[in-house]
Amino acid sequence: MGRPPRTAAPHRPRGLGRGTPLTPPTTTAQTRRSTVSLTATGNFRGETWEETPYDEAEGARLTRTSLTKKFWGELDGASTGEMLMAKGQVETSAAYVGFERFTGRVHDRTGTFVLRHSARATAAGREAQIDILPDSGTGELRGIRGTGRVLDAADGSHPFVLTYDFAGPAPDGSDG
Repeated sequence: MGRPPRTAAPHRPRGLGRGTPLTPPTTTAQTRRSTVSLTATGNFRGETWEETPYDEAEGARLTRTSLTKKFWGELDGASTGEMLMAKGQVETSAAYVGFERFTGRVHDRTGTFVLRHSARATAAGREAQIDILPDSGTGELRGIRGTGRVLDAADGSHPFVLTYDFAGPAPDGSDG
């Protein structure tokens, strides 16, 4: 067996020592947008809520809920969702998981994306996780990724905060 062909060493700009990692050159197609997080705030209200029990055996009540919401503010649009809920024997004990498709505008970009929900509540408090389903964005929201939070409001409103960025090339094919 012969020796493998010799390849040229990568170009190292002056002033960079051997320990400096090299970044391979990129083409426009490989260029990725920076991952500076943006924050969009708004409010939502539930438009419809159709909860249907599917198992009411002793211990916990299991329901399926179809819902729609209307958003306004820096998030402006509407959503449809399906949630699976479990309600414990104590009124404060509950949990849900589900998916919700948002259609509308986030700041100045329009399109759709899917939110994944997971939450639980006990007498001691509650915790919730809302995140954007990877690769679910369409239109100018293609590549969107991030997390959401519903804030507590004494007046019964539903303030919503979406912290997001974009993965991959910009929707228009540019690099940012």
